[in-house]
Amino acid sequence: MNGRQIADLGCGPTGLALGLNFLTQNLNKRGTKIFAIDPLINHYQKYGMLKRSEQLLFVPKKGENTGLEDKCLDLVFSSNAMDHVDDPAAVVREVRRILK
Repeated sequence: MNGRQIADLGCGPTGLALGLNFLTQNLNKRGTKIFAIDPLINHYQKYGMLKRSEQLLFVPKKGENTGLEDKCLDLVFSSNAMDHVDDPAAVVREVRRILK
C-alpha cells in the first residue's frame, strides 16, 4: 500500500478508513493517503469520534460530489453507505471520476 491513495466513501465514525489508517501506521506504509469521506465528518470530530493523523484526510462531503480531483485515487471502498445517499447513480459516476 506504499504511496497509494485510498478512500472510504461514507466512512462514518468507525469506518474502514480508521482501520486502514491503523494498519498503514503499524506496517510503516509511507506515502499512503486515506481519505475518509462523509458529510457528517465535522460532527464526528466535534465529539472526538475521529482522530487526525498525517495520512488520514477528512473530507466532509457527500458521495455525489466529493470535491476530489479527477483520477486521484487508487482504491475506493464503501461499506453500508449506498442506502444513505440521495442519488446512487451520481455516487457511482463520482467514484468513476475520482478513480485512476
